Amino acid sequence: MVCVLPVIISAIENPKDRDLMTEFYLTQNTRMYAEAWKYLSTPEDVEDIVYEALTRIIEKIETFRSLLPPQRLQYAVTTVRNLSYIYTTRKNLHPTVPFEEICFELTTDSEDSPEALVEKRVFFKHLRDVWQEIKTEERMLLEQKYILRWTDEEIAEKLCIKSQSVRMRMTRAKRSVLKELQKNGFDLAQWK
Repeated sequence: MVCVLPVIISAIENPKDRDLMTEFYLTQNTRMYAEAWKYLSTPEDVEDIVYEALTRIIEKIETFRSLLPPQRLQYAVTTVRNLSYIYTTRKNLHPTVPFEEICFELTTDSEDSPEALVEKRVFFKHLRDVWQEIKTEERMLLEQKYILRWTDEEIAEKLCIKSQSVRMRMTRAKRSVLKELQKNGFDLAQWK
């Protein structure tokens, strides 16, 4: 069987990083695919998840490069596992609706004035505008918590960390969102 190198690896500019990812993919792609097949049932989904995992690994190439070969494999397999789990969970909740298209339901509370409802709509518009600018890991964490409605314990279990670490990561992720909102002209002071 001939192994075709994904375009994303060929597009890596740094030759050493490209060689590292090429060698890794050629020797370990079967392990990544096998992990995805544990959670997914169609070849297209498996291919998408492995490709997305490679994309995320390349985004963190410095971290990946610093790992020993067995750690690299574990890092890749864990990335595939987490993405597969998130994909299947999200698919069950919202079959084909990405975050950017989610229409946030703004319920009218007796305490909400029309101005407050407009402010909420404006906030969610700003949030959708910056969503893709947020680091992948932070975005995934926020999606797990607020869209998939996982508990801290469920997130901790999937990430193999303590639930206290989830809270710290959530704090950092929220700060990143606020920073992106401010960078894009959102005046945070008016929302406090």
